[in-house]
Amino acid sequence: MPTDRTYDFVIVGSGAGGGPLAANLALEGFSVVLIEAGGDQINDHYSVPAFHGLSTEDPLLSWEFYVRHYADDNRPDRDPKYHESDPRYPGAPGIFYPRASALGGCTAHHAMITVYPHESDWDLIAQVTGDDSWRAKNMRQYFDRIERAQYRDGSTILNLLEPGQAIGGLLRRLTASVEGERARGERGAGWLPVTQADPKLLLDDVKGVLQFVAAGFHVAKARGLDAMPGWNPNDPAVAEGNKEGVNVIPISVHNGRRAGTRERVLEARRLLEAQAEQGQQVGRLDLALNTFATDIVFADDDATRAIGVRCVAGADLYAARHHSKAPGQPGEPVTYRADKEVILCGGAFNTPQLLMLSGIGPQAELEQHGIPIRIDLPGVGRNLQDRYEVGVVARASAPFRLLRDAAFEIRERPGDPDPDPVFKEWREEGAGIYATNGAVLGIVMRSSTRQRHDPPDLYLFGVPGEFRGYKIGYAREGVAAKDRFTWAVLKGHTDNTSGCVKLKSKDPFDTPEIDFKCFEESDQPDGNDVQSVVDGVQLALEIYARLKRQGVVAEVLDPSPSADLHKFVRDSAWGHHASCTCKIGANDDPMAVLDQELRVRGAKNLRVVDASVFPRIPGLFILTSIYMVSEKASDVISARHERSS
Repeated sequence: MPTDRTYDFVIVGSGAGGGPLAANLALEGFSVVLIEAGGDQINDHYSVPAFHGLSTEDPLLSWEFYVRHYADDNRPDRDPKYHESDPRYPGAPGIFYPRASALGGCTAHHAMITVYPHESDWDLIAQVTGDDSWRAKNMRQYFDRIERAQYRDGSTILNLLEPGQAIGGLLRRLTASVEGERARGERGAGWLPVTQADPKLLLDDVKGVLQFVAAGFHVAKARGLDAMPGWNPNDPAVAEGNKEGVNVIPISVHNGRRAGTRERVLEARRLLEAQAEQGQQVGRLDLALNTFATDIVFADDDATRAIGVRCVAGADLYAARHHSKAPGQPGEPVTYRADKEVILCGGAFNTPQLLMLSGIGPQAELEQHGIPIRIDLPGVGRNLQDRYEVGVVARASAPFRLLRDAAFEIRERPGDPDPDPVFKEWREEGAGIYATNGAVLGIVMRSSTRQRHDPPDLYLFGVPGEFRGYKIGYAREGVAAKDRFTWAVLKGHTDNTSGCVKLKSKDPFDTPEIDFKCFEESDQPDGNDVQSVVDGVQLALEIYARLKRQGVVAEVLDPSPSADLHKFVRDSAWGHHASCTCKIGANDDPMAVLDQELRVRGAKNLRVVDASVFPRIPGLFILTSIYMVSEKASDVISARHERSS
């Protein structure tokens, strides 16, 4: 029978919150165990940036959640992504919502987009809590601590896409700028390398993808959306000025390979081993992989003091397992004990589930499932928020040359023959389209529902391929369509705070019920979110109209020419940035789950550090915000325990 083990800190979840936090605390000299339900058997779906969509359906890496957008049973019929009950999909009915089960959490399959959040996101938390350490001016240091900048010289693309240039002129400018191009060089000592796609790739498709990029820039500029400083949304001037504009999307890629939390954790372990070999007194970072946390353990003499986490070993134990896998067999229970703190980093779905299973949550819901009440916290699992996103898809007049040789197939084993010449270029040089996430241009804009002083709330990014949202098989269908182009329209700062995560049962291996209560089912059904997304769709359609006049686009496939755009958005939208289910709040807010130091209210030695902590969904892409919260939490926790030691 496994023996219980004791550490300074027990951290549940190795994603963007838990992985960096575990690395930082161990490097500060503490002993840490990082518990992860998945393993670390990565393959090319993980490593190849362009395969990120395929990774979300890889049984080695993925969990499948099925969520509801609407409680109205008549609404799902209007969404082609909706799955009816089907024994092949254990979590259905619902909308497929991919999550990752692997070292690195959802950083193992996300699209690697790394964009700095808006300053108002941090200032809101400072205002709510009265804690000025959350102010944007202070929080910027945590982004600087993360970012190891490897951005390209923005003049390469600026010279390429001057309005009024014919395609021949664009090609000449690009050729000249490529010959003189040099990267800006590495800047910053952060642990996360952040770069941008190589503009030289456009040389491979000057009559296809390049024309889509040029049209996007020209239409945006005609609307007053010029290039951002350095074409980089992470430039400090962008956040300080709430700037709109066109950019080349920053991605966390190093030498053509995915970079993220997994690499941070493994590098920290290597550093600790090297320090120990030199005779230095160092911290400890243990990984408990393929280990499923079932509940929090509390002290016998204090029912609110967390002292550990009860787990069982085994792979594929959770009901969100991939449909092609049989349930795993649980091993013997083991308790990981914490001398200092238990820290939950399981994300917006699993953290509230684990709290409720442990007796912390809305009293009525826990009583319904026969779970003894430890702390009545009505906000646990409430306030669920997400982006709204739609895909505006067109068929080009000819297949894209850039995708001609790309099979989007992986090697079954290292050393196997390369599936295609594009893969060989990626493997040998870390270059080519497989070294990118596929997005070729980003447009940041403010919708008509926002005021001039508000931060921009729309992000459009263009992708060769077809993407209409998440359904089983979506990724393979998307990359197979080599004559399709998608402008993905992402709505940030959504108004809807009405979603919820509730228990289906008290079985820890069962997935929770997840209901986003979209649009008119929300408590904020004023239509601002719908109109904002429609504004982005209209910009994408304007780009396609320009290309259709040029003979580059054959037809727009989605939305159809006769579509009611408001109905299209309501029926087709999806999200993939679930957040806010254990929000930070003021002392007098009955729905606040956490205080300003991320401590669970009413509990001792228990914190949350993940996407669930935000009172409102931040920025345009949530990952960077979670990384920054993790870095801040590292400082707060280290300082507190240094003072008490």
